[in-house]
Amino acid sequence: MKLDLKPLAQQPGEVLPFALQVDLSGLEWNGTSPFVQPVRVEGQVRNRAGALELKARLDAALSLTCDRCAKPFQRDKTVEYETLLAL
Repeated sequence: MKLDLKPLAQQPGEVLPFALQVDLSGLEWNGTSPFVQPVRVEGQVRNRAGALELKARLDAALSLTCDRCAKPFQRDKTVEYETLLAL
């Protein structure tokens, strides 16, 4: 997904929300495919006096294996992300 940030960069105080789902089921990590459903991403880019601030939240359901007992289990994972962007 690409966001067109040029109009946002010219409007101080403006906000550009976004939401998408990313299918990572084909991604392999340590010989397994941990993503059992698409990863949900929601967030916004805000123009704060000429500085573009991106805030996002990623939600994923993971299928993992316990390192201690080798039993499979599922875990929900949420990651919050924030950064400044440069044009």
